[in-house]
Amino acid sequence: MQNQRNLLLAVALSFALLIGWDTAMSYFYPAPPEAEQTPEQMAERADGAEGAAGAAAAAPAGAAGAGIDGTAGQSAPADLETSLASAERVRIEAPRLTGSINLANGTIDDIELVDYNETTEKDSAPVRLFAPQGTPDQHYAEFGFLVNGALMDDAGAWIADGEVLSPETRYSCGNAVD
Repeated sequence: MQNQRNLLLAVALSFALLIGWDTAMSYFYPAPPEAEQTPEQMAERADGAEGAAGAAAAAPAGAAGAGIDGTAGQSAPADLETSLASAERVRIEAPRLTGSINLANGTIDDIELVDYNETTEKDSAPVRLFAPQGTPDQHYAEFGFLVNGALMDDAGAWIADGEVLSPETRYSCGNAVD
């Protein structure tokens, strides 16, 4: 009888903890208010939801405002070599990976694993983790700042202290200030 009472007490206290925790967290950490949207933004978001994948694939790499917010006026995806030929890049050279950082919009969009190949063949290309925006296999890490819950426009180019990032070099990069 004592064990049954302890079991019921443990179940009741666990249930109270689950409900109380959710209530306490919503009280002490309320959800931020949603930003008001204009009718133009709502229409743009609706258009973007229908063609976001096409717009992102059609936008040129490194273009300001490219991607989901960019224009969908171009028909063909960008070539990988053309996208990586930009002069506004900082090369990454490490023992086990190579790539570059796009300074035009502050994205890490070119990373390859040197020690791993795509297939088991000897002349296979290395595994590509990140590819620039607008290429067929686009995948990238994007950095930015939130102001009052809205993502700031990254129209300004980033600047760097050097040209190659490696284990031997250290330098900083940041957003250019006008």
